[in-house]
Amino acid sequence: MAILKGTRLYRFVPVSDALEEEAFLNAAVQEFEGEPVRVMLAEHLVAIMLKVGRLKDCLRAQMFFSQEAVDPDLLLDIINRHGLERQWADFQAKGLQ
Repeated sequence: MAILKGTRLYRFVPVSDALEEEAFLNAAVQEFEGEPVRVMLAEHLVAIMLKVGRLKDCLRAQMFFSQEAVDPDLLLDIINRHGLERQWADFQAKGLQ
């Protein structure tokens, strides 16, 4: 639990599977307006985008790649551990990576 601008915050992003739980548990702790907040790693966010697979998610994932914000080795490790190889192949086939 944290307090942000006088409001108590709990884990407000529901965790629905092992990938999201891993993303939450490995989130970096950053400071926002003097309060600690957890920020998911770019690689976990991209893996979640691939899992969801909507066009807007694929385009957002592509933005992470174009800004060189993703460690490819870490992303591939996450993809393999969470069974997202098909989604990764589909993403690559679209030429978005």
